[in-house]
Amino acid sequence: MKKSLIYFTSLLLIISSFYSCQSDDDTTPPPTPETEGIEENSNLETIIQEIVTTNTDGWKIVTARLSNTTVSDLDIANLYNVQDDRFELSQASASSITIKWLEAYQINTNAIDISTVKSDTYRKSSQFMMTSSSTENPYVFTNSAGDITITYNSDTSTLSGEIQYQSGSETMAITLTSVTASDFQDIETPSNFDLIFSANTSQPVIGLNYSYATNSLFAMAHNSQELSIYKYEESSQATSSISTTDNAIGSDQFEFINGSLKWVSNFSSAEIDYNLTQITLGDGIDFTPDSQHSTTAENNTMIAVGGYGGYLSDQITTLSPSGTSFLELGNMSSERALADVTIVDSDVYIFGGFYIDPTGNFSFYDSIL
Repeated sequence: MKKSLIYFTSLLLIISSFYSCQSDDDTTPPPTPETEGIEENSNLETIIQEIVTTNTDGWKIVTARLSNTTVSDLDIANLYNVQDDRFELSQASASSITIKWLEAYQINTNAIDISTVKSDTYRKSSQFMMTSSSTENPYVFTNSAGDITITYNSDTSTLSGEIQYQSGSETMAITLTSVTASDFQDIETPSNFDLIFSANTSQPVIGLNYSYATNSLFAMAHNSQELSIYKYEESSQATSSISTTDNAIGSDQFEFINGSLKWVSNFSSAEIDYNLTQITLGDGIDFTPDSQHSTTAENNTMIAVGGYGGYLSDQITTLSPSGTSFLELGNMSSERALADVTIVDSDVYIFGGFYIDPTGNFSFYDSIL
């Protein structure tokens, strides 16, 4: 028995010595803080690649709640100016992403109720970099100003976030999900057209704009003697109008600026409220030529192009911040009047119009600038 015990003890010593030698020969270094950091950064970069490749069509808002000094946790997700927003994500570095926010129609974050959240102001897209130091799920990204926070949950592949306005006194909490093919629906071809309203006017009806904020269609008619605005409310089918006999030579279009209709000319300007209760006339705005220029707007800024007033213009101009003059932005490749114009992300697109040479011959354009 003693011999067996001595033999067993010796065997344990041999095994112990064997593993001790193995341990001495093992040259693999233990994890260091530096290598742990590399692994964490690699994991974050993998998550970022997952975020930006989840859906190349972008992200859309599925929940949105607004809070400010008047309202708290107001559900605004179903409003048109929330549903039209899109977010495009791309990788900026191993620890950051770039977000392009296609806001489309502005969200009024200082609203006092659900109806005042709506707006007809078309917004330029914005772009910002979001950086994360997260090492585990969920991954939190913030911009340099600290007023935008986005959180990615890798378990559910969803993004959520909070956007602060006015130094944090107005906030919007959102949840995003991937855009799908069903979000891109074809426009149905109408089988027939119905007359919805008509108006007796001695002037040609030219300007036409739809207000999503009021669900109403606005039309403008004018000549050198009279300016008239007509309104058709889609829900109630009610119609109304307002007119002025002020000198009305000017633009053949009006724009939605700061919650009202704005029309300008070299002789006068007009601002009309949505309810068509009053036309506020102003001085003419320093703009040449006099009339037949075309306008568009973005970020409550009006853009005017071309025009005719004894001569043709090739100017592209913007209404000054004071609203008293137009400032030249550039020139078209050709002079033209009565062209159509729109603006997307500060890119101005101009289509059509006419040119008249010194002998009185007209040329008509069918190109896009």
